[in-house]
Amino acid sequence: AAERPTLGIDRWARAELSYDVNGKEGNWTYFDLEGKEVNKGNGDCHGTVGTELKTEIQSRRVGARACYQNYIDNQGLARGKIVISARISQTGEVANATINSDQIGDVTLAECVLNNFRRTFQHRPDDGCVLVRVPVSFVLAQ
Repeated sequence: AAERPTLGIDRWARAELSYDVNGKEGNWTYFDLEGKEVNKGNGDCHGTVGTELKTEIQSRRVGARACYQNYIDNQGLARGKIVISARISQTGEVANATINSDQIGDVTLAECVLNNFRRTFQHRPDDGCVLVRVPVSFVLAQ
C-alpha cells in the first residue's frame, strides 16, 4: 500500500465522515488544504470526534429527513445529496456551518438541512475544535 503524506499540523483542512447507503457510519477521512487525503488533523482545529459526538452527528443527518419530507410534500420528488461542512468548537457550539455541495438545488431544503447542523452539540469534541464534512443523501425508501 502506498504511504500517505504526512504534513505539519497547521496544514490540515478538514475531516469527512462517510456513510453507506443504509446510513451506517463508515470511516473518517482527513484532507489537506489542496483536497488530498492525509492521515489526520484539521486546519487550526486539533480536536477529535469521539463516539458520542459521532452519534450526535449521525442523528443530525437522520433529522434532515423532516426537511426532505417537507420538500416532497411541497415540491415533489427529488434525489440527491447535500454536503454540510461545519466547525464544531471545543464547547460544542457550531462556529461555522456551510453548504459544501448541493445536488438538489432547492434553497429552502438546503437551509433547513443547514439549520439542523447549526444547533449546539450536546457532546463536545475531544481536545479542541473539529471540522467535519457530512454528506446527507436524499432518496425515497423502497
